[in-house]
Amino acid sequence: MINLNLDDSCKIDMNGLGKAVAMNSYKNGPLRILGVKGGPESHQEFVSFITSMAISDVQHEELYGDAKLAKKMYEEDKDAREKKVHCKLTYLNLDASKFMRCLHTCFNLQKYKIGEATWPKFFEFAAVAPVDLHLRNSALVHKDCEVLQYALKTPNG
Repeated sequence: MINLNLDDSCKIDMNGLGKAVAMNSYKNGPLRILGVKGGPESHQEFVSFITSMAISDVQHEELYGDAKLAKKMYEEDKDAREKKVHCKLTYLNLDASKFMRCLHTCFNLQKYKIGEATWPKFFEFAAVAPVDLHLRNSALVHKDCEVLQYALKTPNG
């Protein structure tokens, strides 16, 4: 399946969806287009979605392989426990998602001005996953647009 359209679906488990995207990507699965119009509802749900895309070899083996082998990998191979982001999406539709309207609460403008800004997870995701994001009707307020403006001006934002 290349395209999964969950637009306007019932409440979506964003953590489970992120893990499914990661597992698909881990094994070079074909999923490249994901529609989640209308969700996530909060920044925390979006953070859950993107952090759950970080999986380890052990996690993959536990879910899709042999539990005994997974246990052995965990005990003997420290690298196999390391979580890495797996995302091969090229298009992510987040139209009408409400999580964007709180970007300004996750960003400190004063710290940005002295070079100590901590960017919202949304920007970390955008930096590591070169995906075509769609955010129409996402209820942005002017302070959220300011955060987007600063991120676009900053090379590491």
